[in-house]
Amino acid sequence: MVATLIRRGEHAGAEVGDERLLRLYWNRAEVKKELARLRRERHELLERVSDREADTQRVKEQLESLERLLADRHAAAGAIVHFQLRHLWRTASDKVRRFGGELAEKQERREGERLEAEFRRRQSLLIVDLDRQARTAETELTDLEQRVEALRRLQAGLPFWRVLRRRELRHQLDGLETRLAEQRGEHESLRRQRQVLVEEPCPEFPGLSLESRRLLNLAIIAMAQELVLFFSAEDVAVRARAAMTEDVRNADYGAREVCERLSRHVDERLAALADAGDINARVKRRTEFLRTSVEYRREDESVPLAQSLSEIPQRPLASEKDCIAVNVLADEYWDLYEALH
Repeated sequence: MVATLIRRGEHAGAEVGDERLLRLYWNRAEVKKELARLRRERHELLERVSDREADTQRVKEQLESLERLLADRHAAAGAIVHFQLRHLWRTASDKVRRFGGELAEKQERREGERLEAEFRRRQSLLIVDLDRQARTAETELTDLEQRVEALRRLQAGLPFWRVLRRRELRHQLDGLETRLAEQRGEHESLRRQRQVLVEEPCPEFPGLSLESRRLLNLAIIAMAQELVLFFSAEDVAVRARAAMTEDVRNADYGAREVCERLSRHVDERLAALADAGDINARVKRRTEFLRTSVEYRREDESVPLAQSLSEIPQRPLASEKDCIAVNVLADEYWDLYEALH
């Protein structure tokens, strides 16, 4: 007996020891996983710090290079023009983007209102038809109720010995009551259908149609072309595009006097753009011209082929075309693709 208890105690002690050893093993594994995660996190943080230090060093070098550049009067004049051209590009890009956004918002509002008006018109027609059916059903229901009531009164007034006549009236009443129940069900169904129809919400606006998106994109392209023409003197538009990709240290616009004259010209054109009230009318005429001249790769595409926009006619609706060889779509003037839909 004692030996048996001792063996059981030893067995239980061994199980407890095994369980503790197993927990220790799993705790050790979890510690290793957490340590590995912290090492990875530390490595990532060190890489990010290294990247930030490299970015800071590059910015510092750029500032020092710009300081040296501006210390030279001739180079400073070119740098001023360079940054003016970059500002001009962003100004024109913002104008194209705002123009496209406002135009899209107006078109979406118009199409949404047209969709809702069409939905309400169809809804109204269906309600009128249901009301007509309900009136007809109500008339038939009233007629059946009157006939049932009349038969009931007739049946109630018969003497008890008119068994055959009472049976005949009972048979007629059964038929009328069945029809009456059906008619009431139909009338209730029509009432529910009308309620569901009245409460049905207008469907969500699915977005601009393909035709609208094509017209919208042509208007945006027309605006981009008008801005190229507006800044065509002194090749300002072409120079602005180049300024967005080249380093200011490589900018060369000529002698200091030439740079100062170009700088004044850029300022004048930017000021004139703010007062160019007729540009929207020109864009409208140009859009009408583009509708007849551009091509699309597929029937479901809303952006025309760039090759069909290889030139910009200065007077698009004139019989003789005086063109500028600039492709606003292929060369992505004024960040055009960001504005297209």
